[in-house]
Amino acid sequence: MQKRTLNVLSTIIIIISAIVIIKSIVSIYKNKTSPSLFIQTEKPNNDPLTEIAFNEELRDAGDLSRDTIIYQNYTIRNIGNNPLIVYHVSPDCNCTDYDLSQRIALPGDSTIVRLTISTKGKQVGMFMLNTVIKVNTNKQFYRLRLIGNVTSGK
Repeated sequence: MQKRTLNVLSTIIIIISAIVIIKSIVSIYKNKTSPSLFIQTEKPNNDPLTEIAFNEELRDAGDLSRDTIIYQNYTIRNIGNNPLIVYHVSPDCNCTDYDLSQRIALPGDSTIVRLTISTKGKQVGMFMLNTVIKVNTNKQFYRLRLIGNVTSGK
């Protein structure tokens, strides 16, 4: 009986380890094939700070049927005197992917964070998705929010 219990526990540990390894490999592969891999860097202390403005930080996608893919663009304008550097973009849901039009925006220029959101598997009802960006401003972190309502109809 003890030997069987030990075998079961060993099997469970091996399965959990395999899942963790597979998730790590998938994450590494996704980051290597992502066009924005270079964004996943930490802010060096010597980058000059700038100022930014958003057209909107909160978007309402309205009513969406299940199994819909939507795209939302968030424009970040560099209104400061130094180049804007986007260090990191981090959606809070695996249903959200992103593209960045450019990592560095010169003064007076803009960059666009394009979010791609899938409602596949989402529960019917209201939702809010957050995406955090890290940039070289005094505040450093900003939250882009998307709200909507998943309906059961098509």
